[in-house]
Amino acid sequence: MADLLFQHVSDSFYIPSDNTVADARCGFLLATDQSDPPPSIPLSATLGMAGFFVFVPALPQGDALTGFIANARAYLTDPSRQGVRFGWFATPTATGPDFTGITMALQEEGGRYETAEATFLPVTASIQLRINGGDTVTVDGGSLLLTP
Repeated sequence: MADLLFQHVSDSFYIPSDNTVADARCGFLLATDQSDPPPSIPLSATLGMAGFFVFVPALPQGDALTGFIANARAYLTDPSRQGVRFGWFATPTATGPDFTGITMALQEEGGRYETAEATFLPVTASIQLRINGGDTVTVDGGSLLLTP
């Protein structure tokens, strides 16, 4: 499978190159807004970069996207969230203390990445997806794989 490419959208935020802002449900956010960000980033390079995988039900449009990017970056880089690399935001248009999400941290050792602890993601009102702590995270072409 070919390596997935993320295209730069705004403020060092990237979405899959086969998506538009209107249909993207995930992105990659660099930890700091760079003055001259690369135009694209391959998925295979993301684990080694200072950044976050971001998941939303729908990206905000227009000027609201800039607000979301700023809120997500501030939330994910908060010092209390050391090691966080993934963020799920159910209400990406929220602001202030209402802007919250579910995060998952990784531990890196010698180029190997593992989930730091179990994470529970709500799939429906009554079902949660559990990602175990200690799962290995790798890239396989266009996919992120979590392996026990």
